[in-house]
Amino acid sequence: MALRDLDASVYDHLTTGEWTHRDKSMEEWDRWALLGADVVREHPDFPDPLTVELDTSKGCVRYVNKGCSFCIEPMYGKPKFREVSGILAEVRRLAELGAVNFRLGGQADFFSYQAIGLGSSATPRINGPAIRALLEGIRAAAPDLKILHTDNGDPAMMIAHPEEAMAAMRDLVRLGTPGNLLSFGLESADPAVTEANNLNIDAEGCLEAVRMVNEVGRARGANGMPTLLPGLNFVAGLDGETKKTFELNLAFLRRLLTEDLWIRRINIRQVRPVRREFEPTGLYREFRQFKEAVRTAVDHEMLSRVVPEGTVLRDVFLEMEDGRVTYGRQIGTYPILVGLPYQTTKDRFVDVRVVSHGQRSLTAVEYPLDVNRAPLAALSALPGIGMKRAARIVRARPFDSRAAFAASLDDPAVADRVVPFLGLAM
Repeated sequence: MALRDLDASVYDHLTTGEWTHRDKSMEEWDRWALLGADVVREHPDFPDPLTVELDTSKGCVRYVNKGCSFCIEPMYGKPKFREVSGILAEVRRLAELGAVNFRLGGQADFFSYQAIGLGSSATPRINGPAIRALLEGIRAAAPDLKILHTDNGDPAMMIAHPEEAMAAMRDLVRLGTPGNLLSFGLESADPAVTEANNLNIDAEGCLEAVRMVNEVGRARGANGMPTLLPGLNFVAGLDGETKKTFELNLAFLRRLLTEDLWIRRINIRQVRPVRREFEPTGLYREFRQFKEAVRTAVDHEMLSRVVPEGTVLRDVFLEMEDGRVTYGRQIGTYPILVGLPYQTTKDRFVDVRVVSHGQRSLTAVEYPLDVNRAPLAALSALPGIGMKRAARIVRARPFDSRAAFAASLDDPAVADRVVPFLGLAM
């Protein structure tokens, strides 16, 4: 069993016959990443929709205070960061092979990359020049890339260094691609839980970090999504948790709606005893009630704000069917599930226009929709149409203009709402 680093353990076993427990060196990390790049061509999703995850670091800057009670990252000790040159060599080779979608992963925090003053604080200075060099370098090394996303962002780093954080996010918006996400590990809005588990941020700090990302990233990008939004993580079962914890968590989320602050997704999970055991709280029913309340009272409303009716989402990859629904997603970090309420050809990219919202998914139709050929199920999904009007449309087609289509409907307001979905096909 590998206790430190799987790559190093396997390498040592293959070369010496011994299982060792050590970290790979920086030289090994860069060399193995470069040598292994060619394997992407063997992946069934290559070159699209395959996303290549680029490791940038190992460990967490909060190792100095042992980090969050449930997280194993601080146990690796002082973080290790790959040099920009090593990452760019890997990207360059992957791009030569044909990879087009990239994600900065394998990192506890986007803002901590090559942070200045490691060990002096749980929130060392953000190294803006290094982050900018990495993002600009990836763009230069892979000029034909379609996706450049990241994942985790530490709100405590943002609050400690607001100017540097804003600058780094502006670089991420400028050099990354729309639909990007910074996942915030709030874990709990209960101050008692925050203290008992040495969490990295409290509710007020997290709220301010959400405001900061919204200021930079709410503008809608070319693919139809906001350029950069936060995500939120909650963990149940931590020390100090009570029934009040779930009330405070829900109150925090309602504050986001009240302030019209957008978040892309909310992850809710039970703590896993990876680092140590946690005493059962016995609040499983409260956990389930909280999760249901979030899905019904928060997720739907938030999704309707982030991706309102009529939004055109570009390059949705259709990947599976379930019954009479075809499902797809844009490529990237935590993409939103899109359901087309009819069967159509899979394994292709399409543009869609949103017609309605679920709790964590969207219903859409292909855009522009050819009303003269669209299936009945697609027509009935259009806003204000329904099955009876859809059947009347089918009987009346073909139409030779938008005006003729609008005239076939019994309500001008419905026609005004639907005609934009027809795009240039009419």
